[in-house]
Amino acid sequence: AQVRFYSELNKIEGSLQELQRIKCQTDTQAYSIEVLELI
Repeated sequence: AQVRFYSELNKIEGSLQELQRIKCQTDTQAYSIEVLELI
């Protein structure tokens, strides 16, 4: 049961990292759009 718990935890951590990566990408895109509008 403990092993299963840890694998679930790893899955959650993996998806959290994925979410952060996506958020970083969208932040960067939003930032470059803002920069383009300033120019």
